[in-house]
Amino acid sequence: MYSPQKRYLSNVDRFIPQRTEKQIDLLIPPKRRTKKKKTKYNNNGIKKDLHLDILKYELLSEFNNTNEEENSKNFLQYRKNVPKNYKSIKDQTFKSEKKSPKKNKKRINTPKRNSPRRISPRYSLSPLCKKSEQLIKRSQNTKIRKFPTKPFRILEAPGLRDDYYLNLLDWGTKDLAVALGRSVYLWSPTSSDVTKLCKMEGENVSCVKWIQRGTHVSVGTEEGKISLVDVEKQKIIRKFSDHNKRVGRISWKCHLMTSGSKQGKINIRDVRSKDSVVSYQAHSQEVCGLEWNQDEFLASGGNDNLIKIWSMRKIDKPIGILSDHTAGIKALTWVNNNFLVSGGGTRDQTIKCWSIRSMSCTKSVSTGSQVTNIHFSKNSNEILSTHGFTLNQINLWKYPSFKKITSIPSGHTSRILFFAISPTGEIICTGAGDETVRLWKMFPKPRQQYQKSGLKLSNNFR
Repeated sequence: MYSPQKRYLSNVDRFIPQRTEKQIDLLIPPKRRTKKKKTKYNNNGIKKDLHLDILKYELLSEFNNTNEEENSKNFLQYRKNVPKNYKSIKDQTFKSEKKSPKKNKKRINTPKRNSPRRISPRYSLSPLCKKSEQLIKRSQNTKIRKFPTKPFRILEAPGLRDDYYLNLLDWGTKDLAVALGRSVYLWSPTSSDVTKLCKMEGENVSCVKWIQRGTHVSVGTEEGKISLVDVEKQKIIRKFSDHNKRVGRISWKCHLMTSGSKQGKINIRDVRSKDSVVSYQAHSQEVCGLEWNQDEFLASGGNDNLIKIWSMRKIDKPIGILSDHTAGIKALTWVNNNFLVSGGGTRDQTIKCWSIRSMSCTKSVSTGSQVTNIHFSKNSNEILSTHGFTLNQINLWKYPSFKKITSIPSGHTSRILFFAISPTGEIICTGAGDETVRLWKMFPKPRQQYQKSGLKLSNNFR
């Protein structure tokens, strides 16, 4: 006796279920959170690994987008998994429509005239999937900011002195004022013409400053005299002899002209009258920096390593004294009227941020070189600083984190001492003792309020 043998079908293939019905993507474990990698871009602004991402979406789209395939394949089939109590639901909805027809009326969202129509992925003609198309669009729209490596214009300035305590550059509403020896020159950015504004008799110019609104320039000399010059008439209107020694810094607050001298005195004069002058001893050594706030505060930095905050209400006594620097302070700038940023000299080499409310230092950054000028950009939350010994470079910092964005070699053979910025806030000007003035496109374009005006200086340079 023998048992009957089982017959095996050799020509029959095994059963393989469809992936779309089983939803295999539910069996895949969820992805762990990982740190986002920094994207790298080319010089043209296109992502370097863009082709790898497109291949990933195209080849692995079957595993990642199973629901889209179900919708694309079964959009003409009957609906599955209909509820059992379908009739009762239908009756309830019909009754509710009779009782309150106004409430259940749905609004029809009509498309706007100018808005593009969305095309369903099943009718699209492109061979790529939706995600890869989005990647290509994003890569085309990305605009990477490019920082200058060289100045776009260099001006020769014979007689530009190498002195830390002088301020021989300033940019008004139209022209750039440069002091060379005993005379002051104006350079026009639109026509590139140079005109001689005035000449001081027997005195070297130590400071130049434009009035905030108007066509007047204040010129300080080494003998302590200040003269107010009308640019349209090219004449000296008034002269003031309030100081006995060199005037190194002038700052304007509407019609108030504030000047600091080598004696450590600060004079505030109302230009509209002859005798309205307020004079007081601010520092024990020379006044290096003066900056007015938009409200009522004045910051003064001296060669005695101190920063003092003054108020217009109590101009005789300072509100606060900041004493963390270990060198002379020339670089001063205000941020949002409540914070002051300062830079120290050769022995200090730091940038500090101060809170005026608490009169304390909130941030301190070491730069590794002498800080000669500092400026807060109104077009972006960035701070620009120029440096002297020993690097002679331009640094750009992110505010308020003070992370260094870029450091640009200036090309000056000596330290950068003088600084000016265009009225639009896009172009900066640096001057040094190598008798050159250099122009840089540093900050982004201004906002709409500046673009509507006719001051597009970057397009008018030759």
